[in-house]
Amino acid sequence: YPILIFLLLLIAYFSLASGIGSYSRFRFPVDPYIFILASLGILRPRENDKIKKLLIITQRVDKNDFNLGFFHRWIEEFSKKFEKVEVIALGVGAYSLPSNVSVYSLGKEKGASKLLQILHFFKLIITLRYDRVFIHMTPVWGLFGGLWWVLTRKPTYLWYTHYKMQAGLWMLGHYAKRLFCATPQSLPQYEGNPKKVVVGHGIDLSYWPK
Repeated sequence: YPILIFLLLLIAYFSLASGIGSYSRFRFPVDPYIFILASLGILRPRENDKIKKLLIITQRVDKNDFNLGFFHRWIEEFSKKFEKVEVIALGVGAYSLPSNVSVYSLGKEKGASKLLQILHFFKLIITLRYDRVFIHMTPVWGLFGGLWWVLTRKPTYLWYTHYKMQAGLWMLGHYAKRLFCATPQSLPQYEGNPKKVVVGHGIDLSYWPK
């Protein structure tokens, strides 16, 4: 039911926001939807404003993955800063993470269709409890989850090193708090924008034996 309600609100939002006065679809006021969600019991007020829970969205969680194994260390470091870390990944392999980390797979490693992955994604972002969102190299989820995070006022951050624009990146450019990247050449569309922050690759070289 929450997923169905969310999809109906998504359709209503873009229908209204696409042509009312001078408002663009990303400037249309969303406060009325906050009250609707709260009345349905989908949106609940946070106990306090302290940042305690982080949602991470990434490509793969697998400490043995040749290309993405380094991100396992990122999750370990995040777990030291938050009481709870929820991780959503397209696919999941081997991992050994602290007890305050929960990992959820969208089923790519099991052959789940893209539709099932998207529906599972909606279910997770609606039902999990978190205060901030960190998206790693998968801006497409900023497109799918953007409306929900705006409605529920979840500050969202992206780490993305690439030079091409895509729909998810364009949408995140409107509502994300920061757009992190590894090099100055990344995200050229946001050059001069204070949201763009160059932080380097952040790879622990000692993670792999020489």
